[in-house]
Amino acid sequence: MNFKRRLATLALAGGLSVTGMAATASPAAAAMSSCPTSSLCLWDSTGYAGDVDWAARSTKQCFDLLYDYGGWTGGIRSYWNRLPVKAAIYHRDGYGTLHYDGTIAPGGHSSDSHDFDKPFGNAGIVCTGGASPWTTP
Repeated sequence: MNFKRRLATLALAGGLSVTGMAATASPAAAAMSSCPTSSLCLWDSTGYAGDVDWAARSTKQCFDLLYDYGGWTGGIRSYWNRLPVKAAIYHRDGYGTLHYDGTIAPGGHSSDSHDFDKPFGNAGIVCTGGASPWTTP
Protein backbone atom coordinates (compact mmCIF):
# COMPACT_ATOMS: atom_id res chain seq x y z
CA MET A 1 0.00 0.00 0.00
CA ASN A 2 1.43 3.37 -0.92
CA PHE A 3 1.94 6.09 1.67
CA LYS A 4 -1.01 8.32 0.59
CA ARG A 5 -3.50 5.44 0.56
CA ARG A 6 -2.28 4.24 3.99
CA LEU A 7 -2.55 7.77 5.43
CA ALA A 8 -6.10 8.15 4.06
CA THR A 9 -7.11 4.78 5.55
CA LEU A 10 -5.73 5.74 8.97
CA ALA A 11 -7.45 9.13 8.85
CA LEU A 12 -10.78 7.51 7.96
CA ALA A 13 -10.46 4.93 10.75
CA GLY A 14 -9.57 7.65 13.25
CA GLY A 15 -12.52 9.77 12.17
CA LEU A 16 -14.91 6.86 12.63
CA SER A 17 -13.53 6.19 16.11
CA VAL A 18 -14.01 9.81 17.18
CA THR A 19 -17.50 9.96 15.66
CA GLY A 20 -18.48 6.75 17.42
CA MET A 21 -17.36 8.09 20.79
CA ALA A 22 -19.24 11.36 20.32
CA ALA A 23 -22.44 9.56 19.40
CA THR A 24 -22.42 7.48 22.59
CA ALA A 25 -22.50 10.15 25.30
CA SER A 26 -22.90 8.83 28.83
CA PRO A 27 -26.33 8.90 30.48
CA ALA A 28 -24.90 11.25 33.13
CA ALA A 29 -23.80 13.73 30.47
CA ALA A 30 -27.24 13.58 28.87
CA ALA A 31 -28.98 14.19 32.20
CA MET A 32 -26.58 16.99 33.12
CA SER A 33 -27.48 18.68 29.85
CA SER A 34 -30.96 19.24 31.31
CA CYS A 35 -29.42 21.67 33.82
CA PRO A 36 -29.93 25.19 32.43
CA THR A 37 -26.96 27.53 32.14
CA SER A 38 -26.55 29.87 35.14
CA SER A 39 -28.48 27.55 37.46
CA LEU A 40 -27.95 25.41 40.52
CA CYS A 41 -29.43 22.00 39.70
CA LEU A 42 -30.27 19.24 42.16
CA TRP A 43 -31.34 15.65 41.62
CA ASP A 44 -32.89 13.34 44.23
CA SER A 45 -31.15 10.34 42.65
CA THR A 46 -27.50 9.48 42.08
CA GLY A 47 -25.87 9.64 38.66
CA TYR A 48 -27.92 12.68 37.58
CA ALA A 49 -30.71 10.18 36.79
CA GLY A 50 -33.68 11.62 34.99
CA ASP A 51 -34.47 15.27 34.54
CA VAL A 52 -33.37 17.96 36.98
CA ASP A 53 -35.59 17.71 40.08
CA TRP A 54 -34.95 21.26 41.27
CA ALA A 55 -33.16 24.29 39.81
CA ALA A 56 -32.56 27.86 40.94
CA ARG A 57 -31.14 30.87 39.13
CA SER A 58 -31.07 33.37 41.99
CA THR A 59 -27.57 34.30 43.14
CA LYS A 60 -28.53 35.44 46.68
CA GLN A 61 -31.53 33.65 48.11
CA CYS A 62 -32.46 30.71 50.36
CA PHE A 63 -34.78 27.95 49.22
CA ASP A 64 -36.59 25.61 51.61
CA LEU A 65 -36.61 22.20 49.93
CA LEU A 66 -38.99 20.70 52.49
CA TYR A 67 -41.75 23.29 52.70
CA ASP A 68 -41.52 25.22 49.45
CA TYR A 69 -40.55 22.54 46.94
CA GLY A 70 -42.73 19.49 47.32
CA GLY A 71 -41.47 18.01 50.57
CA TRP A 72 -38.00 17.02 49.38
CA THR A 73 -36.87 14.73 52.23
CA GLY A 74 -34.41 12.22 50.75
CA GLY A 75 -31.42 14.51 50.50
CA ILE A 76 -29.51 15.78 47.50
CA ARG A 77 -28.07 12.82 45.61
CA SER A 78 -26.54 14.64 42.61
CA TYR A 79 -25.86 18.31 41.93
CA TRP A 80 -24.27 20.74 39.50
CA ASN A 81 -23.68 24.39 40.39
CA ARG A 82 -23.63 26.45 37.22
CA LEU A 83 -24.06 29.70 39.18
CA PRO A 84 -21.15 32.14 39.65
CA VAL A 85 -21.66 31.94 43.45
CA LYS A 86 -21.36 29.27 46.16
CA ALA A 87 -24.39 27.40 47.45
CA ALA A 88 -24.56 26.50 51.16
CA ILE A 89 -26.46 23.33 52.03
CA TYR A 90 -28.25 22.67 55.34
CA HIS A 91 -30.24 19.66 56.58
CA ARG A 92 -32.91 19.38 59.28
CA ASP A 93 -32.56 16.87 62.09
CA GLY A 94 -35.50 15.01 63.61
CA TYR A 95 -36.35 18.08 65.72
CA GLY A 96 -36.40 20.50 62.78
CA THR A 97 -33.09 22.14 63.70
CA LEU A 98 -30.92 23.22 60.76
CA HIS A 99 -27.34 21.99 60.48
CA TYR A 100 -24.73 23.11 57.95
CA ASP A 101 -23.71 20.29 55.56
CA GLY A 102 -21.26 22.05 53.29
CA THR A 103 -20.81 24.29 50.28
CA ILE A 104 -21.08 23.64 46.58
CA ALA A 105 -18.52 25.82 44.79
CA PRO A 106 -19.27 27.51 41.47
CA GLY A 107 -18.85 24.81 38.83
CA GLY A 108 -18.99 22.10 41.48
CA HIS A 109 -20.78 18.87 40.70
CA SER A 110 -21.20 15.37 42.09
CA SER A 111 -23.02 12.33 40.77
CA ASP A 112 -23.23 10.74 44.24
CA SER A 113 -23.34 13.10 47.23
CA HIS A 114 -25.57 10.91 49.38
CA ASP A 115 -24.36 9.48 52.67
CA PHE A 116 -26.87 7.38 54.61
CA ASP A 117 -25.40 8.49 57.94
CA LYS A 118 -25.68 12.18 57.05
CA PRO A 119 -27.91 12.83 54.02
CA PHE A 120 -26.71 15.95 52.18
CA GLY A 121 -29.47 18.59 52.36
CA ASN A 122 -32.03 16.18 53.86
CA ALA A 123 -35.32 18.08 54.35
CA GLY A 124 -33.18 21.16 54.26
CA ILE A 125 -32.45 24.57 52.88
CA VAL A 126 -30.18 25.70 50.05
CA CYS A 127 -28.77 29.25 50.18
CA THR A 128 -26.93 30.86 47.28
CA GLY A 129 -24.47 33.74 47.26
CA GLY A 130 -24.03 34.12 51.01
CA ALA A 131 -27.73 34.36 51.89
CA SER A 132 -28.49 33.02 55.37
CA PRO A 133 -31.33 30.72 56.43
CA TRP A 134 -31.43 32.52 59.79
CA THR A 135 -32.32 35.96 58.43
CA THR A 136 -35.36 37.13 56.55
CA PRO A 137 -35.01 39.27 53.43
